[in-house]
Amino acid sequence: RQRACVELKIICLVLMGMTGSTSSSSSGANGNTSALITSLPQIPKPDKSSKYYKIMVQHLFPHLFTLISDPDNEVRRAASETIVKLALRVAVEDVVTLALSIPLRLVKEGQKRATSNNTTTGQQQNGDNHNNNNTTNPQTPAEDLLITASNLLADLSSFLPPTRLSPDTATRYFSPTILALAEDPNFRVRRAAVQALPRMMSGATLEDVKRRLLPKFMALSGDEMYRVRKASGECLVDVSRALTMLPWRLHFVDVWVDEVGYDEENDNSSDSDNSVAMFYKPRTNKQINDLHSTIRECHEIRRQALCSIAK
Repeated sequence: RQRACVELKIICLVLMGMTGSTSSSSSGANGNTSALITSLPQIPKPDKSSKYYKIMVQHLFPHLFTLISDPDNEVRRAASETIVKLALRVAVEDVVTLALSIPLRLVKEGQKRATSNNTTTGQQQNGDNHNNNNTTNPQTPAEDLLITASNLLADLSSFLPPTRLSPDTATRYFSPTILALAEDPNFRVRRAAVQALPRMMSGATLEDVKRRLLPKFMALSGDEMYRVRKASGECLVDVSRALTMLPWRLHFVDVWVDEVGYDEENDNSSDSDNSVAMFYKPRTNKQINDLHSTIRECHEIRRQALCSIAK
């Protein structure tokens, strides 16, 4: 099953590669040295209308939801890595429906299973779900599903660029989910949530970090369970790093964009050749001042949070 996760990733990448254009793949091979330095490698973009892409979406990708709920931890980890890597390659419009929906469904199933276990009425539900093709494994404990979902939320938030997972989308879908996991009665789930929160801060909006994510992390640093408090202490460096990266992620979104994404935002540019060669568009004085303001604000938030936790 662990090998199946790797094979699914390879097959999906091959199917998406068959739909992409490779006209610019060898453009820099015969060009001059400056072209190799200024131009970025272009990844083939999948064509949603292609039959190969539809096969990947309809017949292959759904199996990852079953594999990520496997009772074996190594299988779940391999499935999580496959989901993150495929989320970097699928069409931007399908990131939410294909990749982001998996941890949300996993949390919903884990909470339902935990509730049914507490009320001792989950055996009939497990027998019904076992007959479905695209459901979680009934043998996986509820806490394992919730921990896996927490880790996947953090991986998607930290690895996906803002052009694929915008801060508003992360705030809308991911923040309420991780906050619910942070209040779970199982301490292992809370520990996974406190380990995921720092990585999610770098992908959320600044307002969401100030009002919800960082206060929840500070609250978990005083959790009644020692292992949760220990995990929060080990993640202080990650919190500092996330708040350092957040301003650049908010104000330098176009660093991650490709030719198409850049041209959509650069409507005033008249020289298309120069716009493709540039790594990111030049900043105005106002944009630079906004960046400095956000950096100072994040620095002050970080200082106050660390001082509060130290007390």
